[in-house]
Amino acid sequence: MSHLETVVKILGVEDTLEPPSGSTEHPHLLTLMVRSGLPPSAADRIAEYYGFSRKQVSELIGVSVRTLERHQKDKKPLNLVQSDRLLRYAHVAAHAEEVFEDEQTARNWLKRPNHALGGEIPLSLLDTEAGLQQVDEVLTRIEYSVYS
Repeated sequence: MSHLETVVKILGVEDTLEPPSGSTEHPHLLTLMVRSGLPPSAADRIAEYYGFSRKQVSELIGVSVRTLERHQKDKKPLNLVQSDRLLRYAHVAAHAEEVFEDEQTARNWLKRPNHALGGEIPLSLLDTEAGLQQVDEVLTRIEYSVYS
């Protein structure tokens, strides 16, 4: 499974996407997904994947639980910022799955303090783009056996 396919699976948007080229490998699919707004069900999928409560995932994307529930009830897509934040969590989960070749091992790694990240828990760094890059860099070093 490609990185993009894993991200799409984690977000649970397989059935809602129709990429312009007719392929899930379209290079701009992630950008199109975020710009058009992910469905609110993607927040539930991220919560399920990481074992977050609805409150935790709503805080991650910067909305109240009530607002998230309203989006779901009205079938209203999330906005650009909320969608981008969910995509960040799906991207890192997909990268970790690729590196560790096991979903549970990837989840465990993302939830434990990491020496290469100054003792920080990888998930705790994903609230910023800089943190995402740090976690991605560590995953890439693990992938290519470059230890620091």
